[in-house]
Amino acid sequence: FTTMNQRFGTQFTVVGYNYHYFDIRENCLQFDRFYHEALQGKELIFAGTSLGGFWAHVLGAEYRVPKAILINPVMDPVAILSTFKNAHNYSEKRKERIIITREKLDRYRPLSISRQYPGRRLVILTRNDDVQDFAIAAGFFKHRPDTELAVFDRGGHTIDFNTHADAMA
Repeated sequence: FTTMNQRFGTQFTVVGYNYHYFDIRENCLQFDRFYHEALQGKELIFAGTSLGGFWAHVLGAEYRVPKAILINPVMDPVAILSTFKNAHNYSEKRKERIIITREKLDRYRPLSISRQYPGRRLVILTRNDDVQDFAIAAGFFKHRPDTELAVFDRGGHTIDFNTHADAMA
């Protein structure tokens, strides 16, 4: 977020949305309120990485946001998060212990990434993503007329854009 704010902060207002991992209903209610109070009627680009990429796409489609940037988006939260089930998970960013259960995972089932999007998408993937197989997302977004797909050979799941600064020039 700091890198994005440094790079784009002089031209754009960058807003980070801190969603709850498993309270899907509350996420949707809070975002709807935030959208109608602060974002509606403004020129928007949604961006997100990992599970945030999933949310950027789902909410961007819901609110008909014309552009989205998805960085190693989680295509299937249930499948990806279930790999962490019963592990000792601690979110350093949120300073909380996260317990993943089948009940919590099932909350994601009604949501999915649609092949259709109301505008344009830039999807950035890395081949050496250690959380998910990049080929699943590449196959999903490949040959979509509304999507530009960029695949880096390295970068891991959380891309350090300073490593790929030449690609952002």
